[in-house]
Amino acid sequence: MVKEIFLDIACFFRGEMKYRVMEILENCGFDAGIGISVLMDKSLITIEFGKFQMHDLLEEMGREIIRRESTEPGKRSRLWLCEDLLHVLTNNTATEAIQAIILKSFEDERVWNYEAFPKALSKMYNLRLLIIIGVRIPNGLDYLSNNLRYLNWIGYSSKCLPSSFQPEKLVELTLPSGKIEYLWEGIKREP
Repeated sequence: MVKEIFLDIACFFRGEMKYRVMEILENCGFDAGIGISVLMDKSLITIEFGKFQMHDLLEEMGREIIRRESTEPGKRSRLWLCEDLLHVLTNNTATEAIQAIILKSFEDERVWNYEAFPKALSKMYNLRLLIIIGVRIPNGLDYLSNNLRYLNWIGYSSKCLPSSFQPEKLVELTLPSGKIEYLWEGIKREP
């Protein structure tokens, strides 16, 4: 658990607000309080001005641990670089190994309207954390992992979530600034 928390912070959450990251980690099933305490005791992370910080070399070490999981990005547990996600989408190499993705579309305009994203998501059935900012899916999604615990998609471009999505483990769902009108058939959004 401590290793997983360290890797999430190294890959995604360095410089982010402690209280928010703690909520996300808790939502993903980790005991964030204990994990963060252990990481701080070992001087692997610090908290400065309410934000998680770590030395550049420690961040790089965490990211290198993920890179060494496989030379193929689709077989890694975490994706945070647009180029890696584009590789996975372009080459159709997504696998069940992927547990977490954070993608900010403003980092690479090529993913804003990427049509291969729905097909790739269908192979990521162990995905627990998905944060997408501004990616548009022209034809919507057919699948989301039922193992998702945290879903934050700013600018979600479909009118509803996939009907096959059974979010029994979902703890937090945030879909701001999107086109969503209802969650599933029969469940309408309040105005």
